[in-house]
Amino acid sequence: MRYAEKSRTATCSFADRAARIVLEKYKSSCPLHLQTSYQQTVLAGFLIEDLTQETLTCVALGVGTKYLSHSVIETDPESKRIRDSHAEILAKRSLQHYLYTQIEDTLSKSKSKSKSNPNTKQETIFTPHPLFPNVPIGEHPFVLLDTIRLHFYSSSVPCGNASIKRWAHPKRPPYHDLPPTKYPIISHPSFHIMQPEQGQVALLVKKEQGIGGTHEELLQTHHPHIIPVGTAPIHCGLGTTMTCSDKICIWNAVGVQGCLLSCLIKPMYMHTCTIGRKFSLKTCQRAMCCRISGFKSDDEMYFVHHPSMLQSSIKFDSSMVRDKAKTYFLEPRCFWWASKRSGSSNGSSSTSSSTGSDSSSGVIDGTTGLIASNSLSTDISSSCLLQRFQSIYSNEKMKSMYGSVELEALLNSSLNETKIVCNTMLMTTYNHAKRKLLDSYFKMQ
Repeated sequence: MRYAEKSRTATCSFADRAARIVLEKYKSSCPLHLQTSYQQTVLAGFLIEDLTQETLTCVALGVGTKYLSHSVIETDPESKRIRDSHAEILAKRSLQHYLYTQIEDTLSKSKSKSKSNPNTKQETIFTPHPLFPNVPIGEHPFVLLDTIRLHFYSSSVPCGNASIKRWAHPKRPPYHDLPPTKYPIISHPSFHIMQPEQGQVALLVKKEQGIGGTHEELLQTHHPHIIPVGTAPIHCGLGTTMTCSDKICIWNAVGVQGCLLSCLIKPMYMHTCTIGRKFSLKTCQRAMCCRISGFKSDDEMYFVHHPSMLQSSIKFDSSMVRDKAKTYFLEPRCFWWASKRSGSSNGSSSTSSSTGSDSSSGVIDGTTGLIASNSLSTDISSSCLLQRFQSIYSNEKMKSMYGSVELEALLNSSLNETKIVCNTMLMTTYNHAKRKLLDSYFKMQ
């Protein structure tokens, strides 16, 4: 017998602090029966650091290992299902849920906040543009406070490129003797593409079960391409959902906010990325940012950020397993949680969406992408987040920013149509930046 997770040394005290905070929020918010059911799974979360208050708070988390097949995705043109329920992706969607709440609170307080009292306590992480609502074209209605930093944690290395320990000599990460409130600014060395034919920088997808033969046959077919178990080359027709390594790499180029929120705020980037099991510093640097070094959007709004890659010594899974036992992610239910406030408190443990004042949460059937208890769309689905976006622009304070024709198109369109409208109205250049990134990305393969 052996421990499910090997003992390891933290990069710094901050990494263990971040891990503990996310783990504590998971234990207090996820239903106990679901925690018990998780024999093996992955936890990921986002944290907000307030430099003024010297606080570090978990504001969003996700637990899960499932994703939908292409056949199920094709039946969901309105994006009511969660297509990728891996923990990292659920955490990012939960973060977007949190950001919408913060913007809604900022919007509701923008008029009522006393102008005569500049010392009024700031209750959200955003502030309205100084000229709001008369915001100039090309600028954003809401501004992130200068004292706010975003951090990411995952209990295990993300699937895909980050799990390939090739093309570098993995070494034990050096320890940085810093207080728990500080983290090292770790520089990323220059990256050189040495083995493109082996998939050193290649995009991968999560391989659909039941198609494409065994992993050994896949390796033979695509030799000398290095392919982690459970994944496949993006063009081989064995899956359509990008791996978490690739998605996080994209976040480090165009931000975690996504297209719609980029109309409201500037891109948000992670300052640190803390990993639990299977961490390798050089591998994570390559997989999650360095392989797209040099990318910059035409308007220079978006460019590659290199967060400090940290390792935590805190174990998510302290159980014992048989020697050489394989990892099986059997529980189909996945969990998400999002704070509703800058300083979050314990989340609800409902199986759909909670209505508590401090948080929202939900349990998703990872095989359907819908709420486990009633098969309805969950609050972090793309369709529900679109409704949040349209609700903000239906606010009277926001309506004055655009003409009636533009607003009509913005408030009554599908998700894809809304993204096109946002580009047409010059509300965001996110899609152009992401397309440039992916076009140049494919050329490197």
